[in-house]
Amino acid sequence: MSRLWVLASCAFALLGGCRQETAIERLSRDADAQNPPRLWSVAVMKNGEEAAKVTLCASAEMKEGFERMVPMHEGKACALNDQPEFLPNRVKIRCIADNRPMLVENFTAGDRDKDFSVYMRMRSLDGGEIVREQTRRYRLIGDCPEGWRAGWSSDRKGRVVPAS
Repeated sequence: MSRLWVLASCAFALLGGCRQETAIERLSRDADAQNPPRLWSVAVMKNGEEAAKVTLCASAEMKEGFERMVPMHEGKACALNDQPEFLPNRVKIRCIADNRPMLVENFTAGDRDKDFSVYMRMRSLDGGEIVREQTRRYRLIGDCPEGWRAGWSSDRKGRVVPAS
């Protein structure tokens, strides 16, 4: 009987019925259990109105990044050339975009645990002009939907987008 069970188990495994959890999946699951991700509404603001909005299931680590936006410029991320400088309600990031030195400043206002805004300004350090600016509003909705993991989101049309 035990020999038959071993053969059946091997056949089941060979057919893909058994899949062992990877170390990263196990760490992620354990981290989620200790500090579950939360669902946030993320809106790009224009003239005080929501211009675009998505929802994001964010871990605590991801949420910390909400206040440190590093913009895209000409389709490429601004390449950091120094560590961010953290000040009260402000983060300064020096980077290079389009072969030009830039200063990205993020100003945060509101209750970081529930409802806050981040104004991001990207300024050229060789001319001083503002190259890009944006305000995002973050509102805590609550628990992530059943089955969602940190990094999952909805797009502007409300379609679910799993983390890649």
